[in-house]
Amino acid sequence: MKTQIILLSVVVLLLTACTISTNSTEDTSSIKGEQTQANPVLYTSSDCPHCQDLEQYINENNLTDKLAIDKRQVGQNFPKHNQELGQRAQECGLPADNVGIPFLYAQGQCSMGSNEIIPFLNQKAGIGSVNESEASPPGETQ
Repeated sequence: MKTQIILLSVVVLLLTACTISTNSTEDTSSIKGEQTQANPVLYTSSDCPHCQDLEQYINENNLTDKLAIDKRQVGQNFPKHNQELGQRAQECGLPADNVGIPFLYAQGQCSMGSNEIIPFLNQKAGIGSVNESEASPPGETQ
């Protein structure tokens, strides 16, 4: 029962965070190749504007050509992904009330928000450093 309450809290927080600040993708499968522990896992929601901006940045910069990213939708219709997100956040020592999307889990580390996720993806894709204006997804400033 306590686990269900925690999971419900995470879902509510994610949906709330999404309306405040997030992005989206509809695909819940791996972008490139099969899911492995080596692939970053990106948690988003289709209702999240910041998630949509991040997805646009990923597509415009062809990051999926250079990096395998496993995508997971979270929200009311994705209880398995919600639970997985909660577990990943817990592994990183994040309290359930401090988890938002977009959320990236990679190599045992967690990143939330485009300002943390974009530099990580750029580095893993071998893009190198970009100036701050290029690192922000459309509609978002640093």
